Amino acid sequence: MENQSFSFPVKMPYEIIKSYNDSHDGIDVTGEGYNTSILASNDGVVVDTSYNVVRGNYVVIKHINNIYTLYSHLSKIDIKLQANVSKGSKIGTMGSTGNATSLKLH
Repeated sequence: MENQSFSFPVKMPYEIIKSYNDSHDGIDVTGEGYNTSILASNDGVVVDTSYNVVRGNYVVIKHINNIYTLYSHLSKIDIKLQANVSKGSKIGTMGSTGNATSLKLH
C-alpha cells in the first residue's frame, strides 16, 4: 500500500523563492546548486518525462488517488517512463532548463 503522506522533493537546505498564487501554478525552490537531487515526494509511477520550452526537462509521477506531481526545469532526468518510484528516491537533478530564469525546481 502506498504511503499517503507526501514529502518535500528537495533536502535541506532549500529556499522557496516563489509561492503558489493566481498567476503561478506551483512553487519554485532552490537548493545547493546544480548537484541538488530532486526526490520523489511519494511512491508512484512515472507517467511522463520529456522536454518542452516552458517546463524544460520534466517528470510527472502519478500517486495514489490520482494525485500527480510535476517536477520541472531539471538539468538531468534520472528515471525512465513507466518506472515505479519510492518516496525519497532520486528522479533527477535541479537545473534551469526551459523558460527558467534561474536554478530552481518548479
